[in-house]
Amino acid sequence: MEQKRLEIRIRPAADLDVPAMAVLHVRAWQVAYRGQLPDALLDGLSVSKRERDWRQIVQRQSHGPEVATIADVVVGFCDLVPARDAAGAGDVGEIAAIYIDPVRWGVGVGRALLESGIERALRLGYRALTLWVLSTNNPARLFYERLGFAPDGESKRLDRPTFSVEEVRYRRALTERGSRPLGGQAP
Repeated sequence: MEQKRLEIRIRPAADLDVPAMAVLHVRAWQVAYRGQLPDALLDGLSVSKRERDWRQIVQRQSHGPEVATIADVVVGFCDLVPARDAAGAGDVGEIAAIYIDPVRWGVGVGRALLESGIERALRLGYRALTLWVLSTNNPARLFYERLGFAPDGESKRLDRPTFSVEEVRYRRALTERGSRPLGGQAP
C-alpha cells in the first residue's frame, strides 16, 4: 500500500491558532520531558496559562511565531526571537520554542519548522542562531545536530524548589541561501 505524503504548511501564527498552540505546548512538554522533569510539574501544566502567554507573544512580536499545519490543523510551532543572552550581539537569533504534536514526531514537521525559522532568520539579517535544550534531552539534541546545530560550550543550571536541570546552548552559523544545504554540518 502506497503511503500518502503529508503536506506540511508553514505560516505565521494568528490569534485563532493560540488555543491549539497552548494544547500542543502542554502535550509536547508532558511527553518530551517525562522522566526529565518532575511528574507533578508536568501533570500540573495549565493550558489556559499557556494560552495567555502565547496570545501575548503572537500579538506583541513583530515577526512572531510560525505554525505548521497538516490539513489546516496546527501540528507544531516555532518561535524565533533576538538572542536573549550574551550570545546575542544584534546579529544572533534564538529559537525560543519549537514544539511538535507528539503524534507527529518523525514525519518532518520539526524539520520544516526549523528550516523555515532558519530562512526567516536569514531574511531578518541574523548571522547565527542559538537555542537551549535540556542536557538530558537526547532525542532533541540529535534532531538539532542533524540540522547543523552544535553545542557551543555554554550551559546553565536552572534551580527550582523541587528540582534542578541543566540546559546546553546550541549554535548554528547561518550562510546565505543556497550556499549550503540547511541540514549541513555546522561550520
